[in-house]
Amino acid sequence: NTPNVFNIYYANTVIHDRNNVGGYAIFPFDWLFHPDPQKHFVIIAKSNSKDNCSLGHEAGHFFGLYHTFETGKGNEYVDGSNCDNAGDLICDTPADPGDLSCCNALCQYTCTLKDGHNDLYAPLMNNLMSYYNQYSCTNSFTAQQSYRIMYYYDSKRSYLACNCPQPLHDE
Repeated sequence: NTPNVFNIYYANTVIHDRNNVGGYAIFPFDWLFHPDPQKHFVIIAKSNSKDNCSLGHEAGHFFGLYHTFETGKGNEYVDGSNCDNAGDLICDTPADPGDLSCCNALCQYTCTLKDGHNDLYAPLMNNLMSYYNQYSCTNSFTAQQSYRIMYYYDSKRSYLACNCPQPLHDE
C-alpha cells in the first residue's frame, strides 16, 4: 500500500460479506470500519480485470458513488420527486429497479416495471454505477456523479497526491 495514491489491487478472487464479487472499494465515508484513509483501496477480481467497467465502477464507489439501484435510503421515484433523499441521492441518474434481466444484448431496457407512483422505469443503461454491464453496456458517469466524485476527491480524498518528477522541457 503506497501512501497518498489511489491504490488498485488485482486478486484471483475477491470476497465481500462472504460473497465472491467482481470488485470492492472502501467508501470515503466508511470511517467507522476503516478509519485510516491511507489504507483505502480498490480491489478487482482477476475475472473482471479486463472488462470495460469494473475498475470505473469501483472507482466510483471509492469516490462516494452509490449504485443507481440503491434502496438503502428508500426507493427513488421515476418522476425524481425524491431524488435528493432516496436511491443513489443523485438527480440526473434516473430511478433504476436494478433488474438485470431487463437489459438486452443491444443495451436496451426491455421491461415494463413501475415505481411506487405507477410510473414506468427508464434507467440509464450505460451508467457505470448500474449493473447493466453483462453486455458491456456501462461506460459513463453523469454530470452530477462527476461533481460528487470531485467533491469527495477534494473533501475526503485530499490526501491523494503525486510527488512525481516534473517532465523535462526542451529549451
